[in-house]
Amino acid sequence: MVAGGGDSWARSTTEEILELLREREQLTESEYERLKEKAREEEGTREERPLSVFWDEELVLRSPDEAFSITLSGRIQNDWGYVTADRRLQVLENDDSLEGFGTEIRRIGLLLTGTLYKWWEFGIGMEFSDGIFVEDAWVGVRDVAGLKFIRIGHQKEPFSLEELTSDRFTTFMERGLPNVFVPSWNTGLHLGGTAFEERM
Repeated sequence: MVAGGGDSWARSTTEEILELLREREQLTESEYERLKEKAREEEGTREERPLSVFWDEELVLRSPDEAFSITLSGRIQNDWGYVTADRRLQVLENDDSLEGFGTEIRRIGLLLTGTLYKWWEFGIGMEFSDGIFVEDAWVGVRDVAGLKFIRIGHQKEPFSLEELTSDRFTTFMERGLPNVFVPSWNTGLHLGGTAFEERM
């Protein structure tokens, strides 16, 4: 938990007022001490507005009323391989380099998403494996005109279940060959919602 710190200022202000009243002899010494102690107790129990910081498969910062939140997530996917070939194949191919070990960074990316005032949302995503590529750069509004969200900007088109499944959860290392026809990320307006108790 990370909490904002305005209560030390409020406590010192209260104590200054009590000291001023005591100096003007409007409070006795016992009244001053009693009120000062009570003010400290009340300040100690005053409801603060902390910003929760926690890990839930990604780094999350969230206000208690959930009106504001920021989520930072990412991925690093590294391919490793070791290839062996018998002597007959190497002679047939006239190549002694068929055996060996190799590795490469397949994907590395960061995604920052957030909510502002419960209704507004944004997403910024970057891919770094082959240069720097902006995958997500959109803003949106939630629960408007009977829709779950309206987003505008650069985002993944809602086309193909295989494409929309995160590469963290695909069955194989790469998506299937028909996925080459999927438009993937594009710039546009995205309207989304559910109906019939989320059956559609």
